[in-house]
Order: sequence, then structure tokens, then C-alpha cells
Amino acid sequence: MSLRYILLGFLNIHCMTGYKLKQLLDYSINNFWSVNLSQIYPTLNEMKKDGFLDVDIQVNEGTPNSKIYYITKKGKIELDKWMKETTPLPQTRNLFLAKLMIGTHFSKDLVITQLEEQLSLHEEALESLKKSFETEPVCMCNMEKHKLFRELIIDAGIKEEKASIEWCKETIEVLKESKF
Repeated sequence: MSLRYILLGFLNIHCMTGYKLKQLLDYSINNFWSVNLSQIYPTLNEMKKDGFLDVDIQVNEGTPNSKIYYITKKGKIELDKWMKETTPLPQTRNLFLAKLMIGTHFSKDLVITQLEEQLSLHEEALESLKKSFETEPVCMCNMEKHKLFRELIIDAGIKEEKASIEWCKETIEVLKESKF
């Protein structure tokens, strides 16, 4: 359900094709919200049926025609209503923490190995986020404002990864010193 509002929000900034939306999503929110083209097009079609979007066909020479999606007045009203709602805290499912809890019945070495793997994954994710600052911007209006908000979002991801890295390191040390 939230994907429709994210798409409405991006189309409120600028009308674009589904493919361009995918590029923009990858550029701006991929570190915390991954979306496939197979999710985007059905959602766009559903929102069109609901009257939140409309489509213009752009005739292209030598390539298939493009559908340019744009937000309608009804879509803007719906987006405005959604933006004013309180956003609940995310309900996270962390498979690793569930695995760690079950780890009480396995060897300390196995659990520490799992923690070290998680540490490595978080370090890789951190490096990837840091590189995100160097990614070329996707062309759109209001670029400076978009760039600022994108940097704030990447900063949130970096801080989360740093906290996870620190937790992994501390947990490894606690388990190494424990007698379980």
C-alpha cells in the first residue's frame, strides 16, 4: 500500500515513465526501500484506475512508445492526506536476531561465526552507502532540495549500519568472554 504513495510523491515532483521512476527510486531510496519494475507497473495501473494518475503516450521513433505518468488533482489530494498522517514506527523482521535467539542451543563458535558474517555484511553495506554520495544525480526538477533530502536519508542509513557494526563487535566480544 505504501508503494502507491511513494510513487505518487515522486510523480508529484515530476511526471515520468515507469522506467524513469524505477531509476529515481534506485537512486534515492534504495538503501531502505527496494522496488522492482514488476511492482511498479501494476501499482501505476491500479492508481490510474483509482483516478490518482493519468497517462500521456509519447510517440518514439524506432523504439516503443513511452507512457508518461502524471499525478491528477485527486492524486494530489490523496498524497496530501497521506503526508499529514502520523507514520508508525516500522515493524521490522530481523531474521538474524531470530537466528541468534535460537543460537542458544548451538555452539558458541557457530554463533560467533554467524556474528562475524553479519559484521562483514554490515561493513559492506556501510561502504556501499558511502559510495552512494558519489552517484550521479538523476535529472529532475528541484534538484538541490532532492539532493539534500537524499543525503539525509543516506546519512540515516550510514548511522544505522555503524550502530549495527558496533553491536556486532560488542556482541562478539561478550560471547567470546562468556561461558556458554
